[in-house]
Amino acid sequence: MTAVVKATAGPGAELDQVAIPEPAASDVLIEVSASSICGTDVHIYDWNDWARRHIQPPRVFGHEMSGRIVAVGNTVTELRPGDYVAAETHVVDHTCRQCQRGLFHICENVRVLGVDRDGSFARFVLLPAWNCWRNAGGLSPEVAALQEPFGNAVHAATAGPLENNTVAIFGAGPIGLCAIGIARAERAAAIFVVEPNPFRRELAERMGATATFTPSGSTVEDLKKANGGLGVDVVLEMSGHPSAVEQGLRVLHPGGWISLLGLGDQPVTLDLNDLVVTKGITIYGIFGRRIWDSWEKTSRYLSSGRVDVTPLITHRYPLEDFQEAMAKMKSGKSGKVVLLPNGS
Repeated sequence: MTAVVKATAGPGAELDQVAIPEPAASDVLIEVSASSICGTDVHIYDWNDWARRHIQPPRVFGHEMSGRIVAVGNTVTELRPGDYVAAETHVVDHTCRQCQRGLFHICENVRVLGVDRDGSFARFVLLPAWNCWRNAGGLSPEVAALQEPFGNAVHAATAGPLENNTVAIFGAGPIGLCAIGIARAERAAAIFVVEPNPFRRELAERMGATATFTPSGSTVEDLKKANGGLGVDVVLEMSGHPSAVEQGLRVLHPGGWISLLGLGDQPVTLDLNDLVVTKGITIYGIFGRRIWDSWEKTSRYLSSGRVDVTPLITHRYPLEDFQEAMAKMKSGKSGKVVLLPNGS
């Protein structure tokens, strides 16, 4: 089968022919309908420091996907060929202390699809049956694939209350953009978005942001001015940039809460006394999705129409045009870029 392969330890990736995997006892084989490109995939393609630490080539990458099961292992009883599924991409051990406590999203021995095992930029992908989420009827393959990153936004945005609260979102990548829709669905009082990319500021407005801002040294003052001179109740930090983390904490009301989801490239130095302790701030560290709580919420948001993510899906390419798709993703002039292995 054709797949996108990180063949060597260096920048780039290539289309290659690889064997179709065979499901073991508890596995399922899925024919991929859609697989979207994530920031993690860009890191792997560029071969940055994170990728050098985590990827052992050759590796088929990609992880945000939907498709239909075509074969199941001999111990799989709850799934069958033809089932329409998406992938929970954290393959957990079920035995570590965190898994035993139900905290699967922070499994101590997690193996990630497309990072630690071959992923979904291919015609077929192998997945443990436990990691399959049955899609709600009516979801297009592209939207069903988007459930994985949308679940990250759900985890971050619903860590605390949103209704009647003013929200500032730092970073309007796909997860930040999804968070706008969630905040609207939860009846936030106002949603302010801080994002340097003009294309994504426009997408943020289409998703329902109250106002958007280019980050600057006056971001905190600009946000307060837009909010009648007041700070905000909630900050969703999606960029990982040190200045965004600090500005987010500075603009928070005393007693507010912040979700930190963005992973930065450098350490963050903060005055915790003034920015957190004496303000009584609640901080949530967000990693992945709560399995399966985030998926249940995600499915309700998308299948009910409370959140419409179709404006985020800006480009679609056949798998064979992967290089063009990656270039579009890296151009900064895209939302979600989706690969269609069957070319349709």
